[in-house]
Amino acid sequence: YNAKKVFLSNVNYQPAMTLTSGATVQLSGPCTFYALTTNSGSSFIQGANNNLALTGDTTFAAATFTKDTGTGTVSFTGTHTLNSANQDLGHVNF
Repeated sequence: YNAKKVFLSNVNYQPAMTLTSGATVQLSGPCTFYALTTNSGSSFIQGANNNLALTGDTTFAAATFTKDTGTGTVSFTGTHTLNSANQDLGHVNF
């Protein structure tokens, strides 16, 4: 990710994704991630009206997740561990 901003839409990302400091991912459409970790200094932005599906272990470092600004939801399916660092995830489905 090289400390750049990446926009993702309609992605089914099956390998584990780890965002390092300086990296930003912003959704521009619905996406699914199988394992997602954001480290301090990184940013994961759900965008507007984008559904986010998380199917595996998920860890958000403090102040690294920005919830959807519209009608998008965060859905958790399968068996996983969630550490949200007490961040507001918005509209959540389990």
